[in-house]
Amino acid sequence: MTKKWQDVTVTPTYGKNAERCAHYFAMLHDLDLANMSLVRMGQHQAMRDHEDSDTVSENIYFDYALMHYFRCFGTSRHALGVRIFETLENDNRMEARRLHNFFKDTYDMKVKRPDDVFSQVKVGVALKDLKDGNGEKAVEDVFWLMNKFQICKPEMTKAFSGLVLTVKKQVERLAKEAIDDLLKEAGESDIEKLYASAITGQAFSEMEAKAVNIDLATKKEA
Repeated sequence: MTKKWQDVTVTPTYGKNAERCAHYFAMLHDLDLANMSLVRMGQHQAMRDHEDSDTVSENIYFDYALMHYFRCFGTSRHALGVRIFETLENDNRMEARRLHNFFKDTYDMKVKRPDDVFSQVKVGVALKDLKDGNGEKAVEDVFWLMNKFQICKPEMTKAFSGLVLTVKKQVERLAKEAIDDLLKEAGESDIEKLYASAITGQAFSEMEAKAVNIDLATKKEA
């Protein structure tokens, strides 16, 4: 019978290798959330002709997937870059980078307004209808159209999901390397000291989740 995580004996660990593990575990969590969101998005797309079809939910799922995917790419020390694709075979590497850049442009457009506003909104002036040939020509109003993100298509959902799973596979490789290094480091440590500072998984969880009151005047724990 598998031991419950709450009962596992744990020694809180810090340092370079533990930091690497933490970063990669967080990335794997984000990538799992991104992929699950795309699965839900695909389910909604399959019901587009059904009365329960909901394009708002589709966009929410897509935005959620974008956010969690690109949380893995940033400026922190362990953040991913396009170098993550270098271990792929040539054709797959080029396709992965192309898709990554495509979705990055989409993400940027969703996060901030593009400088070229006419790429999103088309503006015209509505003229008075003279179908009957009578009346005076005149401008009646401002007419505008807003471009929808045409990204929400089943084939693009599938492509994005494939990209997420490709990146996840690469992060799993990095995580395994970090895990091996951390286990080696722990194996060379004083086992008595490790046991002396050990707590249960449940206690570890409660310790990390414990709220700390901060004195706003001194910025120190109250």
